Amino acid sequence: MRYQIIKTLMVGSLCAIAGICQANSMNGISLNDKGVTLTVAGSAQLSVPNDEAKLIWTASAQETTLKEATNKVIQNLNEKINKIKLLSSELELQTLDVSSFPVYSQTKGKEIPRIIAWRVSQNLEVKANDTSLVAKVIETVNGELQLSSLSFGVSHQAQSRYQQELINQAISNATQKAVWVAESLGCQASQVRLNEIRFPGTTSIRPEYALMRASANKVSSDQIPAPVIEAGSSDLSLTISAEVTIKN
Repeated sequence: MRYQIIKTLMVGSLCAIAGICQANSMNGISLNDKGVTLTVAGSAQLSVPNDEAKLIWTASAQETTLKEATNKVIQNLNEKINKIKLLSSELELQTLDVSSFPVYSQTKGKEIPRIIAWRVSQNLEVKANDTSLVAKVIETVNGELQLSSLSFGVSHQAQSRYQQELINQAISNATQKAVWVAESLGCQASQVRLNEIRFPGTTSIRPEYALMRASANKVSSDQIPAPVIEAGSSDLSLTISAEVTIKN
């Protein structure tokens, strides 16, 4: 009989200790019959190589008349477009905006300035779905057109390939947070129910780095150095929200 009493007291003490530990994790608050429903965010990030590039070239000219300057720009740009097209059929070319403005004479005193020339410029956008073509484009027209900008990015096709991995990571991150919350409430992972997952409209892309430098190898001093292109990488990120319910 004495042994039975001691055993009962020990079991009761262990249950009381377990109850105290659970209560302490919630500051004495207990879950109601319906449990608790909350929304947790899940995030994922991948660093992937850039696989496309966009170059903006500018042709400009200054002549006495607007017509002469415009014709010179158009002729120059058409010649360079034909050169670029010979490099690869995968290159996408598009002529952009044309701008013009007058050049005025210098004046002294109360002299009225007069137009002495016109300056015209037009931009050409070149898209390369193969970053290895960038150096060839630059080598072909550099010095004849002005390179206004060069940027690298991740194509839509590549983004689609990484989408599943991003989703898996984001859901895993969200559910892990939900389990941590459940454990803080004295519950187990099996007591967490996933109700709903909401996705944003797009995947965020942040370019990391891209580098263009001139090669040290030159055939002669009259030639422009062939550039060496490092396309760099971009960070793809995805954030989701998951609604979960934790019940005892």
